[in-house]
Amino acid sequence: MISSEFEKAPCALCGGIEFAELFKTRDYLYGVPGEFSISRCKSCSLVSLNPRIPEEHIASLYPDNYEPYSMSFSQEMLSKLVAGQDGRRMLLERHAHKGFALDVGSGDGRFLLCLKQAGWRVAGCELSEKSAAFQRDSLGLDVKAGSLLSSRFDSEIFDAITFWSVFEHLYDPLETLAEAKRVLKPGGVIAMSMPNFDSLERMFFRSKWFCLHPPFHIYHYSPKIMKTIVAEMGMSIEKVYYSTTATSLINSMKAALGRSSIMLSEAYHVDPSETHDAVSDKTISKATKRLVFNSLIVPSLKTLDLLRLGAYTNYVIRKT
Repeated sequence: MISSEFEKAPCALCGGIEFAELFKTRDYLYGVPGEFSISRCKSCSLVSLNPRIPEEHIASLYPDNYEPYSMSFSQEMLSKLVAGQDGRRMLLERHAHKGFALDVGSGDGRFLLCLKQAGWRVAGCELSEKSAAFQRDSLGLDVKAGSLLSSRFDSEIFDAITFWSVFEHLYDPLETLAEAKRVLKPGGVIAMSMPNFDSLERMFFRSKWFCLHPPFHIYHYSPKIMKTIVAEMGMSIEKVYYSTTATSLINSMKAALGRSSIMLSEAYHVDPSETHDAVSDKTISKATKRLVFNSLIVPSLKTLDLLRLGAYTNYVIRKT
């Protein structure tokens, strides 16, 4: 993909066309060639990848081993992946009663299965036709192939809608959020997770921050910007949870040192208690590495979350 094939786009929030470039970066995870500009809208401060690869071309750049579309696991591994979604399920259930849930960008279906096993009625939509078919045919899930906008669900039918690591990929975030509001019941909730552009980690690593993830992350959000976006939709943010793991930190450190990122499966599903192997020399004993990780890194990340400077955020949005 050469720069002449990029497009400049107006700001999704305010429609502004003047941007200040913050820095250039590159794809440290999949190695998509080229430099990418991270820019801030001069009118409303929303940060975006601009110029960007046109939406009709982006799907072809996702590699065959893109982890959320793996669909190559045993029944035992599937059970573990589903169990690994309990944290997200419990977060959702703190704010929404158990009813009908929609997962936008449902990937390989693990979160939908987790909800279904807990007694929820579930549906999904997924851009990858192959992945949507896998969820329907192999997992027995009700999943449409396409975006939320193209799926055209009936109005006010869902008690909860989730966007787990999806919102930052959207070319049309405000239109999608408006559609989510339309299909959500009054009093229902939208839960979403995304990187925090105002995190200390991003400020420190700048262009080497793993969560920039160009050219696939289109917009970069902070709690302040999200509050503005949600208010624009006539809704309110009920709760912001900061939930940083070591994954981004480790990968950002590797990028800064000129090393490749960790394996994709680790990049998306890291147990913080097991990431010590990625940050210590192999000659150090496993027990020592675990001690260092648990006594230094984990408390540091938790402190950043308490200070609202953590690298990841989870939002719960209520439709009144």
